[in-house]
Amino acid sequence: FVSGRGGLVLNNKIEPDNLERIINSIKNIKEADLIITTGGASVGERDFIKTALKELNVKIFFEKVLIKPGKPMIFGMYNNTPIFSLPGNPVSALVCALIFVSIALDKLSGLPGLNPPLSQAILLKEISDNGPRETYLRAKLEVDKNSKILIKPFENQDSNMILNFANANALIVRKPYAKSSKKGDLVKFISLWQSYLVGLWIKNQNTWPEMRTKVEQNNVNLYYWRENAYKQAIWITHLYWWNSR
Repeated sequence: FVSGRGGLVLNNKIEPDNLERIINSIKNIKEADLIITTGGASVGERDFIKTALKELNVKIFFEKVLIKPGKPMIFGMYNNTPIFSLPGNPVSALVCALIFVSIALDKLSGLPGLNPPLSQAILLKEISDNGPRETYLRAKLEVDKNSKILIKPFENQDSNMILNFANANALIVRKPYAKSSKKGDLVKFISLWQSYLVGLWIKNQNTWPEMRTKVEQNNVNLYYWRENAYKQAIWITHLYWWNSR
């Protein structure tokens, strides 16, 4: 995720659930612009990240977020270096990275650091009432014969369903306590491919002026096409997003 957005990963070390080892590992991080940890951020017996951060006198700004998946996430400052401690669950970690870490990476890369842009699509399957947390449903975008953008959430949204995330190209965004949405309703979504495109631009900044000129010649939408197993074209982003960069 980090290298895909133009960052250089200095250390990709795996530590056991041992408080002393975790503290020493963070202490030994040198010359980093951003620190990211995954796992150990919850309240289990062997979740030591928060304790380690306190031992290191990290200034913690928050230690939970009201989203699903991804509740146990910590953000703080360690010796003037921002540190994100993401959940250990891979789906939760990826959602938190997309919603929060991507902004920090963009800012460090000289970009404005905007929230992931929202687009709208026609829902293909009913969604029930939402609970108290903002929810991100893994979903699949497709285009019908009339060029309308359609979206279908996966049946199983358990946070341990990694394959669903791998097959998804969008996240449907559900506000806290949102009422149910029927088939045919417009729903808001975040394109997962936009993250890829941002990283592609950061890593190829020399080609950006030419790319932007081509984009601005299109007065309505920018279409990025990807061939899937069914040879369908997948629409993934709007021109306004490019203009906002």
